[in-house]
Amino acid sequence: MPDSNKDVFRFATGSSDKTIRIWNYYDYQNAELKEKIKRNIYCKELEKIIYTSEKFEHFKDIPQTQSSSDEEIVAEKDPTSTEKSIKVLSISPDGNHIASGDFMGYIRIYDSNSGEELKEILAHD
Repeated sequence: MPDSNKDVFRFATGSSDKTIRIWNYYDYQNAELKEKIKRNIYCKELEKIIYTSEKFEHFKDIPQTQSSSDEEIVAEKDPTSTEKSIKVLSISPDGNHIASGDFMGYIRIYDSNSGEELKEILAHD
């Protein structure tokens, strides 16, 4: 990683697709810095994706069958209709941990480097 925090700005986003994404923002003209940045192969700004769910059906395109109504298809594809959709996100001051809150009322703590879930806490109503 770069020596200075001013060189790279990292931030995280949470989504209804049940992912936490870690992003990098830096001077793309700086070739030396570009070599030091962790990057995702699909996007130069995306460092990593943390999948909060072990189910991936919400990423699939569901073909419409004659027996399915439009409402059933929308409900099946709606990622907010299932658990672990991210509602709120916070990062520890040192950047080593990410806390997420989901629509089911759970708080989860992740290691921001490995993406491993460290703790799950049931929130109050």
